[in-house]
Amino acid sequence: MAHSTPIRLTEQTIVPASFALLKMAVPQNLSFNRNAWLVRAETLKPVLKHWRVDAAWAVSPMEDQNAWQGVRLKRTPLQPFLAERSFRTGDTLMVELPETVVGRFRCRLDYADGYADSPARIRVTCGEMPAELTHIDDPFTGILNRAWLPAETITVDDLPAPLEVSRRHSCRYIRLDFIGVPGSLKVRDLHILAEGAEEHLPPPPTHLSPFQRQLHDASVRTLRNCMQTCLEDGPKRDRRLWTGDLRLQAMLNRLTYRRFDLVERCLYLLAANVTANGELPGCVFERPCPRPGCMMHDYALLFAVVLEEHCRWSGNLRVGEDLFELAACQFESLVRFVKDGVFHIPPEEQADFFIVHCPALDKQASMHGLALCSLHALIRLAKRLNRPTANLQKLAKQWHDAARQHFLNPSTGLMESGASRQISCASQVWMILGGALSPEEGLRALHTVEQMPDAIRPTTPYMMHYLLEAYALCGDRQHITELLDAYWGGMLRHGADTFWECYVPTKPLFSPYQDFRLNSSCHAWSATPVCFL
Repeated sequence: MAHSTPIRLTEQTIVPASFALLKMAVPQNLSFNRNAWLVRAETLKPVLKHWRVDAAWAVSPMEDQNAWQGVRLKRTPLQPFLAERSFRTGDTLMVELPETVVGRFRCRLDYADGYADSPARIRVTCGEMPAELTHIDDPFTGILNRAWLPAETITVDDLPAPLEVSRRHSCRYIRLDFIGVPGSLKVRDLHILAEGAEEHLPPPPTHLSPFQRQLHDASVRTLRNCMQTCLEDGPKRDRRLWTGDLRLQAMLNRLTYRRFDLVERCLYLLAANVTANGELPGCVFERPCPRPGCMMHDYALLFAVVLEEHCRWSGNLRVGEDLFELAACQFESLVRFVKDGVFHIPPEEQADFFIVHCPALDKQASMHGLALCSLHALIRLAKRLNRPTANLQKLAKQWHDAARQHFLNPSTGLMESGASRQISCASQVWMILGGALSPEEGLRALHTVEQMPDAIRPTTPYMMHYLLEAYALCGDRQHITELLDAYWGGMLRHGADTFWECYVPTKPLFSPYQDFRLNSSCHAWSATPVCFL
């Protein structure tokens, strides 16, 4: 089993703190037994459920510049369509499922003319969006591995026979390209054998409006599809556990499925993959065995937030007792970025701080506010566990005062980031959530930024969620309602039944990965509208 040797953190393995408060608040000479945490995570691994979802329609794509990504689908009931059709080499069949699901595609092939003297070779493409199927042969321009594109070429030697795709896919649409077939084929029984920790969607509360019920159903379907053997960020691409996504999934889970065992498993998986210097990775791969992914320093600090909220919502303090020191250690691990109480991000380490997909964003103020937010969560957890908090509270006061002294422009009331004094939505949001701006100050700052065309704005539902959190903390229900309607409602009006990783309403083909086909259209960090209904 991986990681069998406990890590003992000492002053030699952690960069020494630059101020005494943190040294006093975080216990030294900690022994982290990754093996025990991994064993605990495995005991919480769910048994996946399986269910069948039959294809409902044959679809024909049509170019339509008024449709999202330029593609509109014409539907035909599938069974009558298949009864009248057979398929020869060069033909294509596209079908649509009644909802977006995660699983493995299956169908049955038979010869139509009573004779098959050679194999059948078929390309199967599973897509979450119609445009993924119509642009499948476009030149690949992405910066991620093109193997993420969900196309499989399968050869079936002996007909009639089933055709099965062994890889799991997230899809609503399936395209079959008949590359080479003997004579003509009949196709029937097209379906997905779906899988996940949960099958059924929780019903929406009865008091919701029809639009709010749509928001609810798309939210819980998105979460359901990400609830596999861990809480994945997206079942199409990445398929791994990320701390940032986990925090938002846990928020929605608390209100819907209440699968606290899955959240706890994820916490222990992250803990079991702590690095040699005591820092948590930004993500964890489950397969072929649990192992750490890339570093993401803001996500390492968010671990304290997820842990505190899980203990509070589930009522289970065991995991808090087990992992409190690990959560506290993240602050000491990252103290190398703090000077005079202010976070500084070296240019060469920019990529290790996420905040949001936006290359133009100066992340200094956002990171400082996020660190404050996480530190307050650690303090709340310490109180819940009856641990001393005096030094942590003094440290929070130092960081609070430094934030206002270093970032706040008193003439505008805005938090400004970096040497360029950049103004962004993210800086205001995280300083509000971190408590450096009061609710009254925060509301003024958000309204001011809203009127500034040059301010850096969110490009993903992840940052939009935190904007909603900031509005909620400031008591602005009107803006929450407007954003839910304009942003998440915009996805619904474009045909979404799960919420997307990326959504820029004016840029249908926007992708942080430089090829829209790599975007995930069922993504955990977008699933939180229910939290604000």
